[in-house]
Amino acid sequence: MDQSEQKALANIATYGLHILNVMGEDELPPFSYSIGIEKSLGLPELIVVGLGADVAQPVINECYRQMKEGGAIAPGARVADLLGGDFECVIGEVDPRHYEEYMGWALWLHKGPHFRAWQIIFPSTAGVFPWEPQASDGFRNWQPLLNA
Repeated sequence: MDQSEQKALANIATYGLHILNVMGEDELPPFSYSIGIEKSLGLPELIVVGLGADVAQPVINECYRQMKEGGAIAPGARVADLLGGDFECVIGEVDPRHYEEYMGWALWLHKGPHFRAWQIIFPSTAGVFPWEPQASDGFRNWQPLLNA
């Protein structure tokens, strides 16, 4: 086991999760995701696509805190207090077909696709979600929905 794997396992043991951040490049958006929530709470891992690590990591940590405290976090739920201000995020299921592209370390931790994952979907600054007709193509491409 290398140092990165040891650190991930230590963070899971201490905090209940470890967060990985992947920088975007060219037309590909950045994304961040958790590993360990399924093991520590028996609840799905979390992923945010389209936000830099400086924003995504606190969003995942706050969602995890709410999950740990028994908050009503489930697919379709609107969740407040993740981004600040009056913005709510929506939770969506992640189709396992996206695990290899987006959640490689979760595949390592769970020894294959034996876990669930939820996407934290954020609105544009105008309060528009990617599935809404008024969402721009650029916004949709920057935050792909991983439910299909």
